[in-house]
Amino acid sequence: MKKIFLILTISLSLFADIKWLNLNDGLEIAKKDNKLVLIMMTSPSCGYCVKMEREVLTQEKVINTLNNFFIPVKIDVSKDDYPETLRVRGTPTFFFVTKKKVIVNDIVGYRESDEFLSALSKTMMMRVE
Repeated sequence: MKKIFLILTISLSLFADIKWLNLNDGLEIAKKDNKLVLIMMTSPSCGYCVKMEREVLTQEKVINTLNNFFIPVKIDVSKDDYPETLRVRGTPTFFFVTKKKVIVNDIVGYRESDEFLSALSKTMMMRVE
């Protein structure tokens, strides 16, 4: 029985995915959960966005960190509306926003998984309201 449970648990984790939300829903949940919103600004024509999604955002540690410690939001800059305060200099860009809509950090461009996880950890250590 333990083996079946272990196999089922491992199988389900292989299909885990980042639970992306839209900006309005993400901000509402952030108010309730008291977490930072991580906003990924992306574009379908952005090669580094595709690389980030395929090589970094599919890794179990990254998925678990984003889903457990942040409210993940994805915005396609080519079609979605977004606040002017999110000044996108290129894609991908990741903004870390408080429940009060204050930007506390950002990551511009592609990052390898270790560097991305390190940036996530540093941002989680920030004490923000």
